[in-house]
Amino acid sequence: MANFMFDFVNSIRSRLFYKMLIIYSLLTLVPLIVVSTTFYYRSSQLIGKKATENAQQELGAAATAIDAPLLAIKKRMLEVGERNTIQSYLKLYQQTDANATNDDNRSNLLESVKDVLQVELVEMKRTIGPFVDNMYLITPDDLVVGIDGSLMLQYPSAYRLLPFEFERMPEWAFFTDDGRMACDMKIFGVDKELDTDKLLGQIVVTLLPSGLQNAYAGFAPGTFFITSSDNIVLSASDPGEIGSVLDVRGPSRQLLIRQKSQYADFRYIFLATPGTDEIVEKQALFSASLTFVAWLAVLVVTYLILKQVTDPIQRLTRLMRRAEKEEYQLIQDVVTRDEIAMLCHGYNRLVLRTKDLIDKNYKNELLVREAELKAIRMYINPHFLYNTLEYISIMSQNPGKARYVPDIVQKLSSIFRFSIMPGGKFVSLETEFEFAEKYLQIHRYRFGGRMQHTI
Repeated sequence: MANFMFDFVNSIRSRLFYKMLIIYSLLTLVPLIVVSTTFYYRSSQLIGKKATENAQQELGAAATAIDAPLLAIKKRMLEVGERNTIQSYLKLYQQTDANATNDDNRSNLLESVKDVLQVELVEMKRTIGPFVDNMYLITPDDLVVGIDGSLMLQYPSAYRLLPFEFERMPEWAFFTDDGRMACDMKIFGVDKELDTDKLLGQIVVTLLPSGLQNAYAGFAPGTFFITSSDNIVLSASDPGEIGSVLDVRGPSRQLLIRQKSQYADFRYIFLATPGTDEIVEKQALFSASLTFVAWLAVLVVTYLILKQVTDPIQRLTRLMRRAEKEEYQLIQDVVTRDEIAMLCHGYNRLVLRTKDLIDKNYKNELLVREAELKAIRMYINPHFLYNTLEYISIMSQNPGKARYVPDIVQKLSSIFRFSIMPGGKFVSLETEFEFAEKYLQIHRYRFGGRMQHTI
């Protein structure tokens, strides 16, 4: 595998076409990826921002719808607390001793207060909404009187400890009482002897657990909560979550939108699902597809353009390799006028000139060789003839060797017949062997046993 990769990389580096194709593809692909990624990231931000704004608008509308009855309840309770009738009954209640003789009077006074509050409760339900559950009176001696219903307060002593920003203003509790939201208000009267305000009692108004759900019925279950500043759930679409501590961490894809109530220390929390994941995914898929198609189109165009550039170069390379083997061919079909065409035309001129020079040098070399052969023939023939005739003269004077003279003369005539015979530039090997045989035999007559030859 390593060798394959090494050979593949080397083949890419060794070919101009693939190298240029990869470079131009990367030069195109990288900007496309950068642009697509930036576009996708920016689109995600804009879509997320728009989703957040929409969620905030939805939460603002629900908060306004909830704040309206909360403000109305506080105003109504403030009016109830300022009723002189209720203050008078509560003053008489405190002035009456808690003994057996006055027990009926205290009960009658509480019933009178209860009747007044009953009227106020009915009016509150009519004008504000049926989600107003009950109204309670808490006396300074911790006696709790329920106005409408048998359900009593679960934590009556907690209302005494409830912190008030303003003593005479109603305050919403940061806890739930049997799953109900509660608003508490202190009733004061003037102590003429001490010339100070005196606490006469407390009025508590409770709301049904599902009382405010109509204000956020348009939200998906489990996404909208009314909590205290400590994230204690005061109202939710799921009654089982009321009174628990809300885990605001939530899933990573949810938007946590908060808004504070204008008239209570409440928090409206909306765990919004932007609903943009599918849009963003489609946008990402579209960007990736567009990037791939654009890169593929650029790759095809680059391939076609580079083929026009590299094909002549490749043909020229092949012809140059053949020229190294002395196979000279001209490059054909050069139709452009660019630098590549100039290079091809230059190569063709070089080949033509080389072939011309080779022809001229070859002819000159043949003429030189022919002149040398003629010179050798002119030198050898007289010298050889003189020596041979001299030897024949000597042999003719020796009776023992005179019998060989005819054979020597016959071979000498054959040699000179071959030398003076006109012919072409080439002689067959058989004729050359015959010429050499006769030439060597003449010399054997001269040198006798001193000369040996083998063909």
